[in-house]
Amino acid sequence: MLLDEADLLLLTTAEAGDKRALVCSLRERVETTFSQLWNRFVDRVFSRSWNGLWTTIKLKLLHLNLCLNGIIEA
Repeated sequence: MLLDEADLLLLTTAEAGDKRALVCSLRERVETTFSQLWNRFVDRVFSRSWNGLWTTIKLKLLHLNLCLNGIIEA
C-alpha cells in the first residue's frame, strides 16, 4: 500500500464524496506546483526505484525552500 511504502496518503475523488470540488481544486494546485518545480530543477531523472524518485523530489523541495528563505543561492 502506498501509505505504508512511501508514508503518503492517496485520496481519490471517488473517495472524497461531497468534498470532491475541494479535492479537485487541491489537486490542480499540487499538479501546477509540481510542474513548476519539475521545470526548474529536473533535467533528467536518475532514480531507478520509487524510493529513489521520492527521495529526489524531497531533496528538490528542500533546495527550493532553502533558496526561498535566502539560506543558499539558486
